[in-house]
Amino acid sequence: MNSESKLRSVGIIGDSPAMQLLARQIETAASCDLTAVVTGESGTGKELVARALHRQSARAGMPFISVHCGAITETLMESELFGYERGAFTGANQRRKGLFEAAHHGTIFLDEIGEMSTASQVKLLRVLQEGAVRPVGAHAEIQIDVRVIAATNRNLAREVAAGRFREDLFYRIAVLAINTPPLRDCKSDIPRAGRAMRDSKLEPLVVTAKLLTPLLGELVVVSGCATGLFISDEGVSGVRPIFDVDPKEKINDHHQHLERRKSNMT
Repeated sequence: MNSESKLRSVGIIGDSPAMQLLARQIETAASCDLTAVVTGESGTGKELVARALHRQSARAGMPFISVHCGAITETLMESELFGYERGAFTGANQRRKGLFEAAHHGTIFLDEIGEMSTASQVKLLRVLQEGAVRPVGAHAEIQIDVRVIAATNRNLAREVAAGRFREDLFYRIAVLAINTPPLRDCKSDIPRAGRAMRDSKLEPLVVTAKLLTPLLGELVVVSGCATGLFISDEGVSGVRPIFDVDPKEKINDHHQHLERRKSNMT
C-alpha cells in the first residue's frame, strides 16, 4: 500500500506537494515509537494524522484512545486519565481504569493539549517520565506501555514563553513534530476530496474550505450532493455543482453577482 492509500484509509485525501510531505512525515514518525506532537490550524485533520500514525506503526491493532483535553474539567482530568480506586471519592463505588491504562500497548491521543491546566501538565509530565500512572486513591503505580501523540492549534513555544505551558513538558511531547497543512496550501486537492465525499456512503457532512481570494468567498462541500456556494455578507448568492468547473467561470459568476448588487443599490 503506497503512502496516499495509507492516508486515504483514515480519511486523508490529496496528492499536492504539501500532502505528499505530510505522508512522508507520517511514515517516518510511524517507524519509531517516540512521542509526537501534531500542530496545525483547527479543522486541518490533526486527529486523522494521529490515527494514520497509529495504523502505520507497530501498535496497529491495539487500542487508539482519543482525549479532548479542553473538554475535561481540571477536577475530572486526573480521574479520567489515570483512573480511580473504589472509595477514592463520593460516588466511586468501583474501580475504574483511566484512559492511559485503557490504551495499554496502544496509542493515546491528547487533542488540544495546549488547553490543559498547569496542574494537569505536571501530572502528565510525571507519567511521561516514569511510564506509570497512579489512579486516584491508589497507593501503588501501574506500569503502562503507551505511545503518546499530542495535538494543538496553539504555538506551544509561545505558550512556554508566556508561562502558560511547561517547558519540560513541551520538550517531552515535541520529540517529533508534524504540521498539518491548511487547505489553502493544498488547493489542488479540493476537487479530489470533494469527489471522494460525493462518492462516499457516509452521512452528509459539511466541510468549509476558505479560499485565498475574497472573490470566491467560501466553498462549501456537502458529501452526497457536492455543491459550491458563493457566500456574501447577504448570504448564499448562488448554488451550482463545483466539480470540473473552470475557476475563471466561478470568478465571472461572482463578478456578475456583484454587478447585480450594485445595480440594486442605485
